Amino acid sequence: MTIDIPRLVAACDKDLVRDLLHNIAPDQEAIIDWSLTARVLGLAVQDAISDNSTVWVRLQQIAGLAQHGRKPTIRSVLYHNTALRDAFDELSGGMETGAVWLALQGDELFEYCLSAVHVDHGLNKRSWKAFRVRLQKTAELSFSVERIAKFQRLVREAIRACPSFDAPGELETHHFRRVLFPEDTHSRRALEQVTLFAEARRVTEDVFVESRVQTMVRRKVDSISVIHDRERRELDVVTIGGKTFIEQVGKNYFLAFSDCAPQLEPLIRRKVKFDTLQRKPPLDMVDQSRFTHAKIDEIRVRSPSGGLYTFDAKDYRDSDVDVYEIARRDLGDRSPFEQTGWKVVSARMILYAVPSKPHLKPKMRTIDLKSNGHTNLREQDDTDLYIADQLLTSWGILEPHEADGDDD
Repeated sequence: MTIDIPRLVAACDKDLVRDLLHNIAPDQEAIIDWSLTARVLGLAVQDAISDNSTVWVRLQQIAGLAQHGRKPTIRSVLYHNTALRDAFDELSGGMETGAVWLALQGDELFEYCLSAVHVDHGLNKRSWKAFRVRLQKTAELSFSVERIAKFQRLVREAIRACPSFDAPGELETHHFRRVLFPEDTHSRRALEQVTLFAEARRVTEDVFVESRVQTMVRRKVDSISVIHDRERRELDVVTIGGKTFIEQVGKNYFLAFSDCAPQLEPLIRRKVKFDTLQRKPPLDMVDQSRFTHAKIDEIRVRSPSGGLYTFDAKDYRDSDVDVYEIARRDLGDRSPFEQTGWKVVSARMILYAVPSKPHLKPKMRTIDLKSNGHTNLREQDDTDLYIADQLLTSWGILEPHEADGDDD
């Protein structure tokens, strides 16, 4: 992949770019005229480092992080380092500045963020498999050097048996903890992430050779990531390969890092069709044997200018008043649901169950529709599967589930 160095430099804080080159290419940094600005400076930087393949690769990584990364991803990796997280929050500029700043904080932290971006970018593309893990809360996990070496050995064996890979070459593994800050809630999700970089395929790519971009065949480094949310008992595997390989990687995670082999059950997730919620949807309850009615209890929208606004009907749970009526009452024709250009990013629905006895109030079931396309439904459960299939899908809020056809 080729990169536009002038564009990267022009979009970044000049002092940070100079500090970066001073650290990784002091000889080249010394010959650049730093009184230049914008793209002209970028062209000068490109000319200066064109023969330095090491610097070129680093700038390529920085450009990839700037292009695909998001600030919440970097903050999730910096969560346990309050000083660095605060310093990152104080940066002015876009992701280009953030990516160069991060590269100045050390190779290890930068590599962790690249691993996290790989996962988040993969999840957004839905190139993953999710599992529910029946792991005892008292079970211990260890990520010692010996355990990581065992994980590499097990994955190497799985790669050899997977037709999506050639024979594996060098392997490198990162383990780190990160904490997500979902935009649509005040909760925190603590995750264990293990990413293994496997030099495992031959591909044709554009590479920089002696000041020129040339097309060459070289070994491709594929990323294999496992993300474990222990509190929710969920495991995500983000990688190429078929169903068999992905399940094997998930099992290898526990074989290597714990002394147990918990059962992995497929966790079905479906794309949330937030466009359906831009106008009040008809939540018709044809079969009232389980639930009597439903309404949207909270909704978060993004304005055309990028501002986030939340409407909730928590004070009206004993009535039929929902967020659409509240927005209409408070804002009239200026309601986000009466205009174009606004975008729903998350929502919460309330389902009212049939009371177990006539004199009791109906129990409420809360369904979270999250900005990352996930829900809090556990579709191994019969009731949750009914909600997903018979209600949310029929209302056009969830996409229909399609059976996987990617077995090895």
